[in-house]
Amino acid sequence: MRYWFWALLVLSLTVGPTFGQTSKPKVTGVYSNLRYNQEGGDLLGMELLVIPSEAGYTAFVQIAEGSAPYTAIVPLAVENSQISFTLPLGGAYGGMKFDGELKATSLVIKSAAGANETLRRDKSYWQ
Repeated sequence: MRYWFWALLVLSLTVGPTFGQTSKPKVTGVYSNLRYNQEGGDLLGMELLVIPSEAGYTAFVQIAEGSAPYTAIVPLAVENSQISFTLPLGGAYGGMKFDGELKATSLVIKSAAGANETLRRDKSYWQ
């Protein structure tokens, strides 16, 4: 009987505190797949810098397709591990909506056109 008491005590101490808790990925940080294409001499990819704001989160977005990056600051909607944002009207990407899923070390982002990109949580390309 005494053995069962100790076994249950140890089990409740190791499992109890984590039971029912879900681990939410950290939202803030830099997510990037910006890279320099040596062959064409172009900058390609996307980078997000996510910071906390009064309304929740804000993202500084950079998108490069061969020339200087398109940049915008947008509110970022976050629900559990799902994120979304829409670029401001005007410009090359005006009004484009993006949805994504936060992972432990990356952000998988999907454009309205259906293209998926994985942005690694890392330093900025510019660092």
